[in-house]
Amino acid sequence: MLDALGCSAPLIEKVSVEPGMLTEWSIAPATPWKAGTPYPPVPELPAETDLLKAGWRKFDRESEAAQTSWWQECWIQRGGVMPLGQVVVPTHPGMASTTTGAFALTIVNAASEKKATLQLGGSPGFAVWVNGNLVWQGKELRGYHPDADRVEVPFHAGANQILIFSNWIVYVAVD
Repeated sequence: MLDALGCSAPLIEKVSVEPGMLTEWSIAPATPWKAGTPYPPVPELPAETDLLKAGWRKFDRESEAAQTSWWQECWIQRGGVMPLGQVVVPTHPGMASTTTGAFALTIVNAASEKKATLQLGGSPGFAVWVNGNLVWQGKELRGYHPDADRVEVPFHAGANQILIFSNWIVYVAVD
């Protein structure tokens, strides 16, 4: 439409990561799962586990953004995580899976024991565990944006594991 109106400049959208967004994720291999069924068992994650040697991969935000559709690119740039990546439905990059999901893990270091607020967003089929305890489940569509839901969670001093399960895109920020 812009071409027809005589606008020949390239469209450039500059999007930055939302404040507090957790962006350093390790992604587990996909696991069979269907919406409406219980989540797969949470993987054992001892502190000393080398996730890369266990078959996990680092989430590569730039690569994922470059491979996805134009309308999803800004979601990833804002801090969204797509544990299944872009090839779930080969003809539609970045689409949600109807038969699989994946776990993703990040670590949040806290100087002392405290309560923190997780700001969450994503599609149904989204669950969050903090230090092994299920703290939130997304059972209904609330929008694919940061801060659609909030949950207060306990952090202990030191490393805190935040584990998510998703069949599409999620946002996790710490307030």
